[in-house]
Amino acid sequence: METDLDIESQGRRFIGWLSRDALSVWLRAGYDERSGYSYESLPNGGAACSGEGIRTRTQARQSFVLSVAHFLNWTPDAERRAKALNSFIDRFCRQDGGPAYFRSVATTFIEKEESHDLYDHACFLLASAWRYRAFEDLLAIENAQAVLRYLDEKFSHSAGGWVEGNYAYEYRRQNPHMHMFEALLALHDATGDDMWLDKADDVYALFVNHFFDRKSGFLLEFFDDELNPARGEAGRMVEPGHMMEWVWLLRWYERVRETPTTPYADILFENVLAYGKSASGLLFHRIDTDGRVQADSKRLWPMSELIKAALSQARAGNADGERIAAEAIGTFFTRFVSGTSKSPYVDQLDSRDRVADGRAAASSMYHLVSAALEVLARIGARRPDAEHPPK
Repeated sequence: METDLDIESQGRRFIGWLSRDALSVWLRAGYDERSGYSYESLPNGGAACSGEGIRTRTQARQSFVLSVAHFLNWTPDAERRAKALNSFIDRFCRQDGGPAYFRSVATTFIEKEESHDLYDHACFLLASAWRYRAFEDLLAIENAQAVLRYLDEKFSHSAGGWVEGNYAYEYRRQNPHMHMFEALLALHDATGDDMWLDKADDVYALFVNHFFDRKSGFLLEFFDDELNPARGEAGRMVEPGHMMEWVWLLRWYERVRETPTTPYADILFENVLAYGKSASGLLFHRIDTDGRVQADSKRLWPMSELIKAALSQARAGNADGERIAAEAIGTFFTRFVSGTSKSPYVDQLDSRDRVADGRAAASSMYHLVSAALEVLARIGARRPDAEHPPK
């Protein structure tokens, strides 16, 4: 673990690597040249592919990535890629050109998994916010409004929030609501329209009244249809990465709504550091509400959420936030960016921190770029030469 570098130097290192190295590999090898869609992963050697299907969620997240890359002037190729990708999305991922998106599309573009999923639509809402910010695409906001109306009409539940989708499900989850919260805040940032913030208020209420377990100070994952904790082991399951993600979102909400979230953000943050973080500085995949490790593998994306959470805590006055973020960036490079790998980063480590999955997952780019925005917001405040620091 690297501990001798501050957030300025580590942040510059992270932004430089992401904007020049990782993004360039994806732009060169991560998209189908003919149709414009993004592959699911870049293997550690061999050709990139999407397996048997193209997840529309991945396309939405890559639309977000390309929009941010264009907004930050990282590469002139982002706009071309974004136009091709968004054309693919509109042509093949939307049902009859309307507000609903299929879950996946076959690589033949003919067969489709025609169910609709809340999580997927949250990703499209986020992509719409950044399409508007990056390209001043008014149709993106009109589409976001139509998507939200569709979700409210088809998926709303009397107990609060939205159901998982128009398919059978075992549990309701906090995770898609968390991504709806993110998308709504992003749409408010992009447009200044309080309608998005008013809807975000409803999701915050779900967090306070259902998702956050006051007894343990952890974030619960699974619930019954009335948003009571699920029975048995599922109701005690905790993901440290999601807890860090909520720390970042709570602080974002606090800034724009001026609603104090410190009691929640602080305990989530401290509990992850106490129970969800390994001796090597990585976040465990899963623990339980007693703080016991249930799955000791580690993935890349929670490290991005640790960086974001630590920097958002620093912005709120946590004296250790910058140090924790800088250490997390150093650990990220040590463990997930290997000089021997042919992919720009690896996705998963095992219990002994050895590479268990050497692919570079497309979905990780969403997490990395989101972390980059938070890094730029922090170090950009100190650098007058910073271009387009985010709000």
